[in-house]
Amino acid sequence: MNPRLSESIQDKIDTYGWSCVGVFDPDGNDPSFTYTVGLAAHGGAEYMIAGLDPHQATPLLNDIGARLTDGERFDEYSDSLLIDFRVRFVDMTGNHQANVARDYWWGNEVALRVRQVLWPDPQGRLPGEAGVEAIWVDLQRVSGSGF
Repeated sequence: MNPRLSESIQDKIDTYGWSCVGVFDPDGNDPSFTYTVGLAAHGGAEYMIAGLDPHQATPLLNDIGARLTDGERFDEYSDSLLIDFRVRFVDMTGNHQANVARDYWWGNEVALRVRQVLWPDPQGRLPGEAGVEAIWVDLQRVSGSGF
């Protein structure tokens, strides 16, 4: 891992309790994804959003982080994160893409769990629900997606 990246992440964790890391394909062939590092210490999991620009995903992940540190817990669905829409939380399995989060916790006493935040299409349908178009599913499907 890039030592400057690691230092920046650690500085944010020290200041806020977690950090968000955005990843994008400079060629635009693969969807962007953004994930937290450090939230596992507060809410038992790291969180990841795929298919949104990191500038859009980071505020949502920061809202999740703030709520977790205030003691809120999220079941499978939440209708309080996006106005007029719900999101779904699914556990990621296997070789997920939150490598920095995994590296951060490697060797620590915290067992790493990553939950993907699925966001709806304009009609409010989530990946895996009837009627959702394939493009909305493909934007959010990453290695280890649990849907």
